[in-house]
Amino acid sequence: AHLSDTRYHVQLLAAPMSPATAPLVTAEGVRAAVEMLRHSHPLVVLDLAPSFSEVNLGVLESADVVLVVSTPEVAGVRAAAATLEVLETLGFPQKDTLLIMNQVSSARPLADGDIRGALDRAITATIPHDARAFVESLNRGAPLVIAAPRSAAARVIADLAAQLAKRAVAL
Repeated sequence: AHLSDTRYHVQLLAAPMSPATAPLVTAEGVRAAVEMLRHSHPLVVLDLAPSFSEVNLGVLESADVVLVVSTPEVAGVRAAAATLEVLETLGFPQKDTLLIMNQVSSARPLADGDIRGALDRAITATIPHDARAFVESLNRGAPLVIAAPRSAAARVIADLAAQLAKRAVAL
């Protein structure tokens, strides 16, 4: 594995490109890589698969903040509830677990108040549905905040990134 530089001033350590090499990724190896990155980078962001695999659990042990990203419909909220329950069981502090709603369709989502009530926690951010901006981002091969910086979704993501950066500085 190696860090790839991008033109966006972000370095990327990508997952294996082939499922055949995935078994080579071990919990110990990922933990070591994350620790190395924490010492050499001011902020390390991990996009984990939605599971509590040995690799993910090893990384979560050293996380300062966990963002639980869900969709605002019944199935998404149920999955978020299960995830939050596991994180709580693992001893992860509620104050360090942030709930993000990602509106992936234009269908009417559950109301924020209903989601807050069901999960007994605030929603940190809601990323609005913006098909045109997301398609533009994918087609250009650029992050949404670069491809469509004026879109509502990009503004929410940029604000969330700023919140996380401030939080990291405070640690």
